[in-house]
Amino acid sequence: MIYAYIAVALVVGLLVGLAALAVAWLAKTVGRSIRSRTLELVSAYDDILEERSRELAWIESKKNSAQEQPRVEKKQPFQPKAPAGEAAARTALLGAVEKISSARYRDDGAARLYQKIRTGFAFSPQEALARIPREALECKPGPASRLLKELSFETVFTLSTLPGKDQYRLLMESLSPEQRNLVQEYHSQCSGGFKSLGFYDFLREKADREPHPPLLRVAPMTRCQGIPPQVQVVEDPAICEGFLLEADNCVFDYCIKTREIS
Repeated sequence: MIYAYIAVALVVGLLVGLAALAVAWLAKTVGRSIRSRTLELVSAYDDILEERSRELAWIESKKNSAQEQPRVEKKQPFQPKAPAGEAAARTALLGAVEKISSARYRDDGAARLYQKIRTGFAFSPQEALARIPREALECKPGPASRLLKELSFETVFTLSTLPGKDQYRLLMESLSPEQRNLVQEYHSQCSGGFKSLGFYDFLREKADREPHPPLLRVAPMTRCQGIPPQVQVVEDPAICEGFLLEADNCVFDYCIKTREIS
């Protein structure tokens, strides 16, 4: 029985030794193959780099030789010289012709289009004002509009930080009798205490319903002559041509807005 175990151990040891030898031989073979392949690739890359270097050197030599070649001046055909005055006139004429021939407009129809616009908007503000009744021209701002000009939003916002009774008392003490009537009118309509911000909104709504003096909106840098002094003239950046007149609850729109042509 003991001999059997010894025999098995010998066989196993022999197999292990053979496996170790096989692994060592395989590693050695693979290493030689890798080294030889690496050397081949490095040699190929060296050949490619050397070829590219020769090509670059040839290109540089051609470029340098081309730059070093003397320039051959072209001989101009003989032309008889004209007198000084005639030559100057001829040069000026040729320059004028060249400028005319080289001029290029961005849009050939731009001038015709602008002329059409100017012709279509020849209607003057004075003609529009002539259609407005005299009473509307002499109209003055209503009490709500006048109070809005005197009462700034910052003042109203400061008042809103106080209790409602103090807001009402301060307004009644500081305003004129006509303006106090507006405060009382709002107070009779509101519920839950007086609020200055609500009163400000009430004034804006009431001012929109009141008649307003004529308002003429024109393009920037427009000179308006012959406009009655009671007509308010405002430069509107949104207008590029013409004008817009607001009077007698009507709007006379004779303008082109910038957004319409942009």
